[in-house]
Order: sequence, then C-alpha cells, then structure tokens
Amino acid sequence: MTHDMKFTQTKSRAVTVAAVLLVSVVAASVAFSGVGLASVDTADRTVGETVVEPGDSVAVSVELTVTDGGDRLTIQDDFTHAGAAEAGDLQHNGESIDPVIFAVDDRGLTVAAEESFEDGDTVTVEYTVTVADAVDSDETVSFDGTAGIDEQEDVDIGGDSSVEIAENPIASADRSLDPTTVDAGETATVDLALELDDDADRITVFEDYERVSDATVQSVTHDGESVDPVIDAIDDESLTIGLEEPFEDGDTVEISYSVSVPEDAADDTEYAFTGVATADNQPDVQIIGDDSLTVDVDDSDDTSPAPSPPPTPSPDPAAFDISTVEANSSISVDETLTVTATVENTGDEDDEQDVSLLLDGDVVDSDTTALDGDEAADVTLSTTFDDAGEYDMVLETEDDSTDLSFTVTKADDDDTEEDDTEEDETEDEDADDTEQDDETEDDTADDEPADDDQPGFGVLVTLVGVVAVLIVGHRRT
Repeated sequence: MTHDMKFTQTKSRAVTVAAVLLVSVVAASVAFSGVGLASVDTADRTVGETVVEPGDSVAVSVELTVTDGGDRLTIQDDFTHAGAAEAGDLQHNGESIDPVIFAVDDRGLTVAAEESFEDGDTVTVEYTVTVADAVDSDETVSFDGTAGIDEQEDVDIGGDSSVEIAENPIASADRSLDPTTVDAGETATVDLALELDDDADRITVFEDYERVSDATVQSVTHDGESVDPVIDAIDDESLTIGLEEPFEDGDTVEISYSVSVPEDAADDTEYAFTGVATADNQPDVQIIGDDSLTVDVDDSDDTSPAPSPPPTPSPDPAAFDISTVEANSSISVDETLTVTATVENTGDEDDEQDVSLLLDGDVVDSDTTALDGDEAADVTLSTTFDDAGEYDMVLETEDDSTDLSFTVTKADDDDTEEDDTEEDETEDEDADDTEQDDETEDDTADDEPADDDQPGFGVLVTLVGVVAVLIVGHRRT
C-alpha cells in the first residue's frame, strides 16, 4: 500500500511538471510570434460625394499606415445599396502595385497584397461604387470594413461611412380617365399630372396599356405652357414621353393622350393602365389613380353612336334696332320737333352706340346709348326749323335706320297778318265798287234828258239801270 501511495505521488508530480512545461512552450510560442510582425496603425475611408442620386457613381479611397513590418496586407470593405462596383488602383508608398486579390462586386471589396511592408509605409486602395437605381430617398449607402497585416488583429476602417440618397424630385404622379366606361369603338382621354418638390433636369414618363387603337398624344405642358418633348413615342400598347427642362420645386407637368377601344371589344372587357415617372436618375414613381377602362356594350337595337351634344353657341354680337318711333308730325316754325324712339339691343353682348337724327345727311341731334344684351331703352332727340315746308329726316343707329317725314308750317303771327291783309284788300275793293256805282249813277243822271224832251225816255232809263246792276254784280263776283 505504501508502494501504491508513492507511485501516485510520483505520477501527480509528473503531470504537474508536464503542465508547467506546456504553458511555458505556449507562452514562448506566443512571445516568439509577436517578434518582427507588423500591424496597421490607422485606416481611413474617404467618399467623394456625401449626397448622390440613384444610379450615380461615387469614388471611394481607403488609406492605411503601417507600424512595424509585414509581408501580407488584407483589406475588406463592405457596402450597401450598390448596383455595381469597380476596382481602381492599389498603391504602396505612392507607387502602384499588383494585388494578389482585387475582387469587387455590389456588396463589397476584397484586396490582398504581398509586399515587404515596413514601419511608416502607406497603402492606398481606390474603387468606385454605383448606387442602385431603386434606392429610396430615405435610405443611405453604408460602408463597413477592416484592414490588417499578416496575422495581427484587424483594424476597423474609419472616416466616411455613409452616403445619403437625394430626395426624389417627383412628389406625386396621378392618372385620370375620362370616361372610365366606354362602348366598343369609343374614345377615352387619359390625363397624367406630375408635381415636383425638388429641382430636376429631365423627366421621363412610361405608360403601358393593353392593346387599344388610335392612341394619340393630345398635349404636353410644363406649368401650363406647351413644351416639345425630346421623346414622343406612342403606339397601341405604350407611351413614352421624355422632357428636358429646368424643373423646379412646385412645378407641374401634365400629359394628355387619348385611346380608342376596338370596335369588336367584348362587353365587360377591362383595359389596364400602369405607368411610372422618373426624374433624373431617381427611382421610379408609380403613377396612381384610374387604372382601367371598362367596355360596356350597348345591347339596344340602335347601334348608332349617341349624338354628340350640340356645340355651345357663341354669343350674338350687339345689334341696336329701332322698334318704335313717336313724334309730332306737324309743327310750326317756332316749335321744337321731338322724336322719341325705342332702341333695343337684340344681341347677347353689351355695347354702346350713337342714336342720331339726320337732316339732309347732317346730324342735328345725337345721344350715346349703352345697352346690355336683350335690353331696350327710350331715346329722345329734338330739333327746330327756320323755314316752313316738307322735311324728310332719318333716325339711325349703327345697325338700323328709320325714315321720317314732317310738315313745318309758318308761325301763328304770320297767319294773322296775312288774314288782316286779305280783309283790308277786300274792304278796299268794296269801297272802290261803291264809288264806281255812285259815279255811274251820277253820270247817268247828268246824261239823261228830261222826260218831256225825249220820247220813250222811260224805257231807256230802265235798260240803263239793268245794265248798271249787271256790271256792279259782275265786279263784285
């Protein structure tokens, strides 16, 4: 039993010694492995742009400084939201060198170089990352990498670590169909409306739809002004419009086109519309709103198309017509002729015209009258005359005229004097007749012989008296 105890103690000491020797060997190995091996002192990344648009490329540079020495350098730099990446140049102390590994894809970069690296050396690697087209403006391109020499612990690459994505200039894109339901063979209008909230230089709109007929671009406007697209392509299945303009925040772009449903389209057929709009290299913006055109075939016996609504008539121009005229048809020289006319604007538009009274082509009185459409008003004009007589006059507007006739008599004082003159002349004539009768009687008395002296005297006197009476009566007549 004593022998067994000694053997056990001896075995325990041997295990302890072996463990101590193993630890010593490991420690020595670790200590030896650190002698003469290099490490990376600093590693910094520089990105050429801090804000980019989808599809843009950005240059990336990683620069290292070496401490101590070493023979093999490795760099691993990962990134996100890249559509592609391209290797550039690898330099050691400013001189290009050939790496043993220079691999790059849309997820990261791997570089390995075997050179004699010494304390204080610099290593620079350059590459390019192209941002994916489908990156949203609220995302970023992120970088994360390490660098190391030989078997030493890797150092994190510091410096620039992300790139922001610029906001999409297109704030909204909407589609409206008018109408949304049509009969076979009928036409619908498609209106696209884009609104921007940032600057842009180029906008492209793509629309796809099921086969239609007679697709035609109606108009393309920028802020309400017609513009000429650099791309204007439309057929029975798609539309492409490209614009190159200086677009700014708040601008609008409107595109209108029409499509016709085939004549043989079946009832309840739906024609779907899908589309996107892009500004510069930003991601596509989906066009939303009305997205289908439905066919509703009219099953009635009358297959003729519904009549188009009558066009809205244009307003009739103003027309001033003279409808009624009132006037004193007979006046004297010392009176005023007054003409009252009803003038009516038989048109729809408002206007004003001169209503004039003319004598021998000359305007003797005029009045400017303003009338709304279908409005009428009375206009009164007047004039006087210097001489009696018959007068022909004209009452006119720019659109109508009426002939007028008036009789002008002498003044009342002139008539009284004429009557007095005629009476005086009559009295004078009567007085002359009386004197002549008296003279005739006197002459007759002087010439008559005495009854006793002339035979037949009574008969002669009678004849003379009859003749005298006849003469006097004739003169008075």
